[in-house]
Amino acid sequence: MARKNDLLFRAFLFAIALILALFCFILIKGKLTFGTDFPAMVNVSSTFANPANVKALYLTSDTVRNLNKLLDETELNGVIIDVKVGKPAIDKELEKIVADFNRRGVWTIARIVVMQDSRLATRRPELAIKNSKGEFWRSGKREWQRYWVDPASEEVIEYNIAIAKKAIDAGFKEIQFDYIRFPSDGNMKDMVYPYYKGGSKYEVMDDPEIVLSIDIFGEVYVNGRGPGIGQNLKDIEKYFDVISPMNYPSHFNCGEFGFHDPNRHPYEIMSKSLSAGKKHLTKPGVIIRPWLQAFSIANIYKCGGKIVYGKDELAAQIKAVYDNKHYGWMLWNASNRYSEEDLKAILAQKN
Repeated sequence: MARKNDLLFRAFLFAIALILALFCFILIKGKLTFGTDFPAMVNVSSTFANPANVKALYLTSDTVRNLNKLLDETELNGVIIDVKVGKPAIDKELEKIVADFNRRGVWTIARIVVMQDSRLATRRPELAIKNSKGEFWRSGKREWQRYWVDPASEEVIEYNIAIAKKAIDAGFKEIQFDYIRFPSDGNMKDMVYPYYKGGSKYEVMDDPEIVLSIDIFGEVYVNGRGPGIGQNLKDIEKYFDVISPMNYPSHFNCGEFGFHDPNRHPYEIMSKSLSAGKKHLTKPGVIIRPWLQAFSIANIYKCGGKIVYGKDELAAQIKAVYDNKHYGWMLWNASNRYSEEDLKAILAQKN
């Protein structure tokens, strides 16, 4: 129990230290320590998963059952499962699924969305970010009802730590924190925080040691920090063993790395972004496991039209990961719509 508490203490003490900038303080002193001492496990041919060679798909708790065939027949060896995107989704059925994956040597990752939490905001409005009219501040379209809670609230931090502990009890091998940051889109000039009172967002969240993984914007990895959202790569690497930059070509600015529409250049954008981020890293052994674009949209900055991402685009991104001496990756498709045919065409097959 002490080991579990400490690992979470370190992961979340960075979460508030990272949410308000990307590190959330961890008010629990315990140790979830599978981190900080990962050996350089980079055997690409190995089908048994370890933190350095995870090749995983993102799934919701509802679609996780559909993955077994790909796990049995290809080099895929990991799963990222939502356990909290609003309502926590840990139950006995999920525990059985996780136990089965663990028995088969599949790396199990629990994804916890931290600060964008409409459910907590509406149930506990005193913890929510509001606008000057006293209404819930939102990101995205009004009908999406995407509300945020204050990263400076210790109660918010404790709530998410408790969920992470339940995920560990459920058997997950890794806890992945997402949205450990300040909001980045919406009416940024009309925000009222119940707890955060100004000052450096990078400093609001600084403290201890925990293993686990964290998702960050691709631009944060490339530039070393994300102005306005509190993410600072040098702070992040102190407290997390795995950093997962979301280097989606569709999410880079027009002209980035010399390409008018980065979305048309999956290999180049993935390769150059991974290379650029290395100069900001100082912690030996930190694992970089990027998210890859497995969805088809136009560039979000309107650099061009929709680009269909199929097997060639996936293969290009995977090659870029390996060419940059990283050995794990994760595929993101919010709808969990993955082409079994495409994946079988580009992934190594198990004997």
